[in-house]
Amino acid sequence: MEVAVRPDIIVSSAAKAGRLVLRFPYDATLVALVKTVPDRRYHPEEKCWSIPGFSLRDLQARAVQARVRVHLTESVAAALEQGQRDRFALKAAKDVQDVDLTLPTATLLYPYQRAGVAFLVEALRRFKGALLADDMGLGKSLQALSLLALAAKLDNVLILCPASIKYVWAAEIEKHYPQFSYTIVGGTPEERKIQWAERSRIKIANYELLLRDATVKVRDWDMVVADECTRIKNYQAKTTRAAKGLNRRYSLGLSGAPVENRLEELHSIFDFVMPGLLGPGWLFVARHCVKNHFGAVVGYRGIDQVRERIGPHYLRRLKAEVLPELPPKVMTDVQLELSKGEWEVYDGIRQQIVEFVETNPHLAVANVLTEILRLKQCADDVRLLGLPQEDGGGTKIKALRDILEAGEGHKIVAFTQFAEMAKLVAGELEGILFYGDMSPEERAAAIQEFQEGAGQLFVSTEAGAYGVTLTAADIVVHIDQPWNPARLRQREDRLHRIGQTSSVQVINLLARRTVDEYVRRIIHRKRELQQKVLGAEDDGVYQTVTKSDLLGLLKAD
Repeated sequence: MEVAVRPDIIVSSAAKAGRLVLRFPYDATLVALVKTVPDRRYHPEEKCWSIPGFSLRDLQARAVQARVRVHLTESVAAALEQGQRDRFALKAAKDVQDVDLTLPTATLLYPYQRAGVAFLVEALRRFKGALLADDMGLGKSLQALSLLALAAKLDNVLILCPASIKYVWAAEIEKHYPQFSYTIVGGTPEERKIQWAERSRIKIANYELLLRDATVKVRDWDMVVADECTRIKNYQAKTTRAAKGLNRRYSLGLSGAPVENRLEELHSIFDFVMPGLLGPGWLFVARHCVKNHFGAVVGYRGIDQVRERIGPHYLRRLKAEVLPELPPKVMTDVQLELSKGEWEVYDGIRQQIVEFVETNPHLAVANVLTEILRLKQCADDVRLLGLPQEDGGGTKIKALRDILEAGEGHKIVAFTQFAEMAKLVAGELEGILFYGDMSPEERAAAIQEFQEGAGQLFVSTEAGAYGVTLTAADIVVHIDQPWNPARLRQREDRLHRIGQTSSVQVINLLARRTVDEYVRRIIHRKRELQQKVLGAEDDGVYQTVTKSDLLGLLKAD
């Protein structure tokens, strides 16, 4: 009679979700093998080990090399097979171009939007979470609302978004699904308490309320939608932890630029959308972040593994792919020469910063960027530094005045990262001002005035780069360049989106020999990160901006 050979390691399900139990007779080789798995734990009372579920593949690979056999119990094998089937089904859903949907709305969805809704239905049914990362301006909010229209049992929904676009969500509901009941949460604590208690299907709240109102934390939500979910990209932030701690059955993230600067940000977003998909944050950093001897992240590795892992769980379409009829963007760089007085101020500040950085060799990149902010302000207008401007105004305001005169008959949107610069421009050029400290009602009135009125110029800070539609304009001017290339796209896509009938001209005002020029060269690499993670380019080590890059920028003439 043939005796069955006992497997070296038996893998079974654990009581705690997301973990697996390993049992085997004591053997030093097997113990050493298990200890190579991060976050393994020994349970002396049960004389067994446990590992995270996502580490099983690594364990199996190492076991093959060590000639150790791994046996999966029926329940574990069945769960893995079902997971594979679900992933394959979701991958197939991503490739669908159009589906037939019966939706209770008078709005006619584009084919790609119907396919997007079908993908979200499949993703939530199989995995309870998804990230919709469509290009900005492709109607992510409409697709999310259409998902709710097909899921009538989702009767208690929370939409988290920046305060500036709470009323935008309300307008989208009124436009596409007026039958949905909703409540905008805001105002005093007493008013918010009443609003949270209202019997409405959808609550619309800004992220900050997660830290102010206990009601949102203790309620059981059918679904939480995180719009502009890069707001929870910092895993250490209290708001991020509060969002991830919400009691919910389903999670949906919406973002046109889910990767802005760092790979760790994508992990934080997916930790909300699908908790555990990429493992704990510390392990993700250890596996994929390259650090220097100071402990600062200087690059990334294994991006292809991240892309494979998240692949089925997000959907991203670009305008050029799904809306070829959308008029193109025309890019123009306008090189400006600072006046003699402006350059003397700029160069003086630059030399001060170089000396400060060189005498403080342990400064972090963030500290250097803070110093460089003064140079960006100076390149915009010396008045931002409290200095008097020459007669006739600053170089950039003069250039913008020329653009207004040349663009007679065209509406123009000008963006700057500085509120004081926005106020200067709006005041001197009689523009409609839009900035962060305005109330939601004031913001809505400003947008309506520009979209429907006779005003030619709309001047905005970064507050206008989220959830705002400005399709009445066809010229966008970047007064200054944000460090994050995704911000540039967000600005431009306020105009270049569904409803735009004209070609959009994008004008970059660049002061020669200043931070304006050199920052564009440095941040080009940031675009590569999003392409590598969400695209199909070859893997490698992605390099981040370093202090030596910034020193080169400061010393450039």
